Amino acid sequence: MQSQPVLKFDAHFLEAHKLSEPILYKALAPTIGILNADLVIVVTEFHKNFHEAKMALPLLVDNEGRKYSYSPTIVLRPATR
Repeated sequence: MQSQPVLKFDAHFLEAHKLSEPILYKALAPTIGILNADLVIVVTEFHKNFHEAKMALPLLVDNEGRKYSYSPTIVLRPATR
């Protein structure tokens, strides 16, 4: 029985699997003034949380010069809001 290959989460993995920009915000931007305020808030919060998660993702890569590591929750927390 063959074992599944292990994916290493490193800078090469990040480069090969970039997060694409969400199209929701750009698609709704021209109509932002006529949308329901509740919808505008939800879309804006999603966009903010996406960018927080995207910015935090590289922190998960091990760095020998850094004497500490980050928990996956640094990425998961904004991604699950």
